[in-house]
Formats: sequence, C-alpha cells, structure tokens
Amino acid sequence: MIAKTGTDRVVDTSVALLAAELHYTRKLATADASVYATAQASGADLLTCDSHFEKLPGCLYYRKRG
Repeated sequence: MIAKTGTDRVVDTSVALLAAELHYTRKLATADASVYATAQASGADLLTCDSHFEKLPGCLYYRKRG
C-alpha cells in the first residue's frame, strides 16, 4: 500500500508491481502506469485530462477545451 511520511508518500512493492503489470498489459508509459497503480491501490478514482486513461476503469476522463 502507500505509506504517508510527513507530506510525502512512499510507494511500496505491491504498488510498484501493479504499475509494472499495468505498463505491460495496458501498454501505458511507466509514469502513467505508476499514477494509475497508485490510484488503484488507494481505492481512488483518477481524474485526468490525459487521453491515455480515457477507457480505463476507475478513471474520470475530461477532454481539454481548446
């Protein structure tokens, strides 16, 4: 899980392994997989305007206006 230390958060092995799995299975960039894995491990929805997350479960995608 994620441990809170002061204002920082430390990612443990289970989140890192989930990120690696998501990187491989969902073809996400490493940073995107890490963000998504952290949200999943926290039981949180991921609010984003990044289209890489548009169809992933647990993500709330909002298209940028332009």
